[in-house]
Amino acid sequence: MALNKKQKEFCERYIQDFNGTRSYMEVYGTENEKNAGICASRLLKREDVRIYIQELLHEHVSHELTPDRILYELMDIAFDKDVQKNVRLQALQTLAKLMGMEVTKVQLEQVIFEGECELID
Repeated sequence: MALNKKQKEFCERYIQDFNGTRSYMEVYGTENEKNAGICASRLLKREDVRIYIQELLHEHVSHELTPDRILYELMDIAFDKDVQKNVRLQALQTLAKLMGMEVTKVQLEQVIFEGECELID
């Protein structure tokens, strides 16, 4: 069965945040969240809707997700001091694998300086 215009719009909206209820409410103009959730669930169970969503995702990903983009995003995460250490380490390990390196053990150490320190210019 071919999708109508609203069903296609629903799918296009759905892949933005994968919230069926919100997508249904925006596309069909309903304010009843409960009914929108039920209708969205019914739509998402349809095979033709699932196939169209997969097509949209494949098209979107193939344009947005390139090997260079993945590499730069991982580097951004790995070297961002504001990101949690465990997340940074995971990004570093993934980068190492992509570059053919093997990380066998990662250990975090805290360096403590005791006494006086002089800075040399």
